[in-house]
Amino acid sequence: MSCIEDKDFSIVDAGCGFGDLHGYLKQKSIPFTSYTGLDLSPSMVQIAREKTGCEIMECDICREALPQADYYICSGAMNILSRFETYLFIRNCYEACNKGFVFNLLMGEDDSLVYNHFYPGELQDLFDELGAEVSVKTGYLEHDFTVFMKKVKV
Repeated sequence: MSCIEDKDFSIVDAGCGFGDLHGYLKQKSIPFTSYTGLDLSPSMVQIAREKTGCEIMECDICREALPQADYYICSGAMNILSRFETYLFIRNCYEACNKGFVFNLLMGEDDSLVYNHFYPGELQDLFDELGAEVSVKTGYLEHDFTVFMKKVKV
């Protein structure tokens, strides 16, 4: 979370699954003011509610209105989406954040029948269209990269 320098900020965990990010943030003493999870799976939503005690919403991020938050974070949830859905997911999360969107994707040729792969440069047109200040981190895990899309103040 080194790209987030704020103190006291709101987070939406997009594709929160069981809400494990909430526990990680608490363990690392990250000073967030509120955590909201979004997931499409009713069973994951229920488990995340029980684990976190936070607001966890059943939500289709590609098709529904999203709650506003300072930061959106997504770890792994886009790996099984189509390429079109991935672009839509990124756009929707970025538009719903006030300060930035952090996400990771699988890196490589998109030749899997199950998983979605990208090279960071393939997303540049979307980043430019949205007017985001972007930083990309690679090299921490084979076949993975993380993007921080920072909102630019105008």
